[in-house]
Amino acid sequence: LSGHFIMASCASGSAFTRHQLLLYPDILPGQRLCLPFFLHKDVGDVLFTDEAQKALEFSEDTAYEAIDHRLLWIAYDGHDEGTRERWKIEMQKPVARRGDEGLPKRVQIHYYFGRVDLTLMHLDIEVPVGHTISDDVCVQRGHSNEVPPERILVFADFFRDKEGLPSRWNCQGADAKSISLKSCPDKAGAPRPHCGPLARALYLKGSRRLTMRRPLTIEVAQRVHVRGYFFDEGSTCGKGCHWIGFTSRAASGALGVSSASPSHYSFLRVFDENKPGEGRWEGSAVARSVGWHLFELELREGELLLTVDDEPVARLDSSKHSHEELWLGAHEFSGVWGGIEVLHTPLGHDTWETGVQSITPGNRRPWRIANLDERGVWQMSTDGTMEKIADELPSEPEALPPNESAATQVAEIVAEVLEAAPDTPEQLELLEADEQLESEGEPELDLLEEDPVPLHEALPKARAKAKAKRRPKSRAGKAPPPSSGLVIECWSKIGEDKLCQLDRVMAEILFKLQEANVALPSNVGRVATCSSTEHAACYVYSFGTRRVHISTREGEGGRLTLVVRVGGGFMDFVEFAHRHGFIEHLKLGDSSSSDGTRRIHLTSVMSNGRVRLTSADSAADMQAVVRQPTEDSTIATFVDAVH
Repeated sequence: LSGHFIMASCASGSAFTRHQLLLYPDILPGQRLCLPFFLHKDVGDVLFTDEAQKALEFSEDTAYEAIDHRLLWIAYDGHDEGTRERWKIEMQKPVARRGDEGLPKRVQIHYYFGRVDLTLMHLDIEVPVGHTISDDVCVQRGHSNEVPPERILVFADFFRDKEGLPSRWNCQGADAKSISLKSCPDKAGAPRPHCGPLARALYLKGSRRLTMRRPLTIEVAQRVHVRGYFFDEGSTCGKGCHWIGFTSRAASGALGVSSASPSHYSFLRVFDENKPGEGRWEGSAVARSVGWHLFELELREGELLLTVDDEPVARLDSSKHSHEELWLGAHEFSGVWGGIEVLHTPLGHDTWETGVQSITPGNRRPWRIANLDERGVWQMSTDGTMEKIADELPSEPEALPPNESAATQVAEIVAEVLEAAPDTPEQLELLEADEQLESEGEPELDLLEEDPVPLHEALPKARAKAKAKRRPKSRAGKAPPPSSGLVIECWSKIGEDKLCQLDRVMAEILFKLQEANVALPSNVGRVATCSSTEHAACYVYSFGTRRVHISTREGEGGRLTLVVRVGGGFMDFVEFAHRHGFIEHLKLGDSSSSDGTRRIHLTSVMSNGRVRLTSADSAADMQAVVRQPTEDSTIATFVDAVH
């Protein structure tokens, strides 16, 4: 055999099929910012690039919680150094004298989505001459170019290592015993930040005056957001204080626990960097409680807003400082910190930065789509730029239903070929067994990831399916499949006050949830009235190890909705119960050991795109299934110390 064979150049690797040019309103380029982007879960993997088509890194927000979307922070650093320096010079001049010709007038990024794997699709796409796939931009944790928050934010520390603390903080008054890193406590309150398994907690012992400070480099402050995850052990603060502080040219202050108000969280209105933490501490309306709490100091438009778990504490507007700096301090009172973050973002004007947003897959707020929304095939090349390799994606083979097992999918492919084939006795036995199983109802299984099924194993099932198609049987009287959703309707009553209305609606919804076998903690109940005057008819409820704020909202026609305050916004209580009820039910379980600790063993399995949790107690009653571990399965053990 002789001759020459010419191999066709076929594209491979990851690529994106949609491209949009996004503009961010009301800010000028040339400054370093974290830009917000709300990504719906149905969109999948995405990639952002700057004007030069260089990939931009991004990170997920550690505090934002929503059911169907995430909040991402995109690292935007303006332009190249030359352009950025020219911007600084021109912005210092009066508007009439600025020579900004040729400088960009708006912030814009390129947004790529609709990711496909060309290697698996085997499509005939001609690759441009010289194009090679880059290894620099890869899909990490399921999302392209997504990185930890330490790479994105002005500053972030989740205390992953003690050796690096001196390089990140300037510690004063500290000795070897006053600072330590340990595993994060897992108790009630706001969740600790989602920063990976390597994150730890910083324990500060306040036997003497201890301060940790970190200078911040912020060129032109727009909105500076400081967040500290603090664990309150509930011990009495007879003297001293434990706090987080922020100083800037516009406003300064501190927030924490002090002896001035032992039962409530306190704040410091006047911050002296020569005597940090000293001064007149004032008590707030937010009561202390055991567990994790989110301390926030937000600088915007010349004011510093202090909040604890979204509860307003104080509004400060004075400062004697000439630069931005972050502080942690302890004096005769110990405390635990699970993470510290500093974000520099655009001003939100009480829009995107307030509460949980309502996001659809096509939503881009607060961005705006420019006159560029195209389809094609884009891929990152070895020079680090995004390159278009095709004007359109060739037709794909019809996708198989994702919920079918591998054996069923293979069987469907060969069933048509075997439909006319004669039946052997063995195949008739398979058919009768299959019909009997169908009439009795198959047991409901929690499917795990399956290995590829050989064709010889799927062949008998395929013949049975083909034979079944030739011999249809009546399905009369078979009940329709149950609905996966749960609809609970409650209505307002004339003359009913808010508290009675809340108790009635809560009782009705809890009854319906229990009737639908939704796992709930046993201690759901009203414990206090919300301390904030801004939250009318809001009450604090216990929900497992959490304390949540709940109220009713009246809609059209008097229909009532029970809502839970989450992150400054609201979530339907039924959704909240579906999401958190099971894990809170497990946390309340009486599984104490002799050493005074409570251990909860959970098994989490990714199945059909959803994580399923099973406790060790319930797992013991299930039929054991032996399989090899996969990337989608993890075993997690939560240890809840009991004092």
